[in-house]
Amino acid sequence: MGNLVFAALLILAGGMSPLSATAQDKKDEKKEIQYTGVLIGTGGSIGGASSWIDMYIKKFTSNEEALDLLKILKEKGQDALQKELYKRDVGSIVTSKRTTTTGGFVNVAVARSIKSETGTIIRLFTARPMSFLELHSGGRSTDYPFGLIELMLDKDGNGQGAVIAAAKIKITDEGNLELESLGNQYLKITNVRRLD
Repeated sequence: MGNLVFAALLILAGGMSPLSATAQDKKDEKKEIQYTGVLIGTGGSIGGASSWIDMYIKKFTSNEEALDLLKILKEKGQDALQKELYKRDVGSIVTSKRTTTTGGFVNVAVARSIKSETGTIIRLFTARPMSFLELHSGGRSTDYPFGLIELMLDKDGNGQGAVIAAAKIKITDEGNLELESLGNQYLKITNVRRLD
């Protein structure tokens, strides 16, 4: 993946315009939504490993909230954004440890829902947990404090997804949101389905 723009849509569904993202369906406004799937490693040391993944969404992030986060990133940098994301809780991700270095439970800080021609795109953004050993050693991985998931779903809530387990993020001089992933541990999610 290297340098990627997983596009500028991961925090803001559709860039910086506050009108670009649609709200979640009315039926979802007052209940937790759950998606489940199979997480598969496709490269690096986790190539071929698989485990289950459950994603819970308690609420979707509004355009206004997303723009506030983008402003923090633009004015104060990714460290300030990371601290702000630690304060937010709109859902959770639960996995086994076979395909990730963190495993277990991760809070979701940002959840976005966008209508597509074939269904819905769900994007989840986290400040990834880091172990004491990782923080103490202060290695290169600590420069990649975010995790991201994108689900491409049909009208029934079924589909597939992609994961960037560790990323850093910045706004370029041209005003684009640029993402860089750590290493070559690529993850995909197959057999995604919504549980009602």
